[in-house]
Amino acid sequence: MLWRVQRDYYDQRGIQAWSLRNVPQRITTTPHIARAYARIALGYLRDVAAQLDDSEPVYIVELGAGSGRFGYRFVKRLQQLIERSSLTHKRFTYVMTDASPPLVQFWQNNETLRPLVESGVMDFAEFDATQRDDITLINSGTTLRSGLKNPLIVVANYLFDSVPHDCFSERDGELFENLVTVRAPSNEAEAEVSSVAQLNITFEAQPANPEYYADPARNHVLDAYRQRIESAMLLLPVCAMDCVRHFEGMSASGVMLLVGDVGSAHEEDLYEGGSGGLGAAGGFWLHVNFHALGEYIRKLGGQVFHPPHRHMSLNVSAFILGGSSFEETALAYEDTIAQGGPDDFFMLSRVTAARLSSMSRDELLAYLRSTGWDSDTMVECLPYLLESLETAGWSTRQELYRAFDEAWDVYYPIGDGGDVAFCCGAMRFTIGDYPKALEYFQRSLQLSGMDPEATFNLAVCLHRLGRVMESLEWLDRTLELNPASESAQSMRETLRAERNQGSA
Repeated sequence: MLWRVQRDYYDQRGIQAWSLRNVPQRITTTPHIARAYARIALGYLRDVAAQLDDSEPVYIVELGAGSGRFGYRFVKRLQQLIERSSLTHKRFTYVMTDASPPLVQFWQNNETLRPLVESGVMDFAEFDATQRDDITLINSGTTLRSGLKNPLIVVANYLFDSVPHDCFSERDGELFENLVTVRAPSNEAEAEVSSVAQLNITFEAQPANPEYYADPARNHVLDAYRQRIESAMLLLPVCAMDCVRHFEGMSASGVMLLVGDVGSAHEEDLYEGGSGGLGAAGGFWLHVNFHALGEYIRKLGGQVFHPPHRHMSLNVSAFILGGSSFEETALAYEDTIAQGGPDDFFMLSRVTAARLSSMSRDELLAYLRSTGWDSDTMVECLPYLLESLETAGWSTRQELYRAFDEAWDVYYPIGDGGDVAFCCGAMRFTIGDYPKALEYFQRSLQLSGMDPEATFNLAVCLHRLGRVMESLEWLDRTLELNPASESAQSMRETLRAERNQGSA
């Protein structure tokens, strides 16, 4: 019942689970984290470059891709890095997967993703991490299964906290399994339950055999905890471990996994870590035991990269199976995750966002640069940047042009508010670049629908460009949308009077 409710939560909401901001995603979709993952992926590709087969692309599979925003930004960044590296002749295909068919259909119909699909660097597939079947790509028809020629890269952000775990307790050298019982409310049938918050969840500890699993590596991790830990409750990410095995079997050349989630990467943190919690809209999450996953992969002969410090919001770890020497991967991980990684950046950005009103134009631009020109951050900074434009010289305007164009380049609309096209148009209009402002206001209408503020600004741009008749048409549309708009009424009367005077 528990996992059925969790699955229905995503299937029924589709992209709205993200566009209505019910599912946390900002920290895992920013240009900053996309840039970090792309650097690590490039490092790994450099390490395995000698064994790459040019007859087949390197497949990068994202599990639980959700809205697709991270995948879009990651692909664009990795393309830029590869073009500037010694691997310019190497091909890759980024495969976004999810267990929810409505999400996959959203990607397939998404105009922003279409150029990447048509160029062959992106494809989509339905894939359930709890079932782990072959992956058939929707656009190319290729099926990813055992026998891939090149090493595989797997990305999983905020996924392993939402799939099955096993729960154990360790007390005085004894192992107990925590048997969970889930009940629907007494006045509702099981099929009518729509939120995990409605469920009554209890567990009972029963003695367990240290040889609990058929997998010796998994038993090794469990027994090591039994010997070292005096008293603690442990979650074992068994679905994540199954995914490791599944993707390891796809390529004899090896696999790298980049995993970002809430959880603990160090054994000493397991005593203080919680078990999980309920989301705001009825879903739930579990605390991912990154330490156990790492110990499991080490037992399989793999390499593990954990951040040296405890995370606050997101732990990012990298795991590699196959091969032996990964200096470039290690360097990239150290530079982008271990030092000033996404978790640190997210904490600092929250502090900075609370002080935007007191920051100068140059400070705001520096902040935008540090985010990788994040479009959400640009929307937040816009009011304060517009206030400073009266004193902007030529060089500052060029910097602002670049800032807003860069933010537009990484913008991925999902209907979650923050009309980036309108913001870009407002900046260009304020500076006096009416042709470019017109383009952005038109994009705003295409992406966000007819909005009276956007149609009015479009009308003003057309007037400034001497296109009076078109301006009047958009003023009429503005008044249809908002008959009370005094600005549109006044401007329409003025333009009509000017036109009549000209005709006379």
